[in-house]
Amino acid sequence: MQALFTNRLHVLRDYRRRVIRPVFHELAKQGSAAVLEPGRTAVARSAPDAARPAGARQLRELLERHEVLRTVVEFRYRLQGIWDETSASHGRALEQLRDLCAQADGSRVQALRMFAQPAA
Repeated sequence: MQALFTNRLHVLRDYRRRVIRPVFHELAKQGSAAVLEPGRTAVARSAPDAARPAGARQLRELLERHEVLRTVVEFRYRLQGIWDETSASHGRALEQLRDLCAQADGSRVQALRMFAQPAA
């Protein structure tokens, strides 16, 4: 658990690489590339850029239009939330991570299911 918290930035980078990119790639194959490209960074960060209201609006519109993106962003928020709860004990955080992984494993997003699988 300590290693996971220590390496959370690596985990979030891995989440972008193994979940967000494949989801965007799949949506692009479905013909949404031109619409999606401007929102890719905001979705990867999973937070609208407060300095750019147009970017926040674009992100909201993308999430409204694409359920798979809403799911991916929601899981990223929840993952980040576990780390942000500094008052949570390691045992509670581990329980939350296990729950999150179980829910990801049960999702309809293949990249999310793959991310939730233990490393071989």
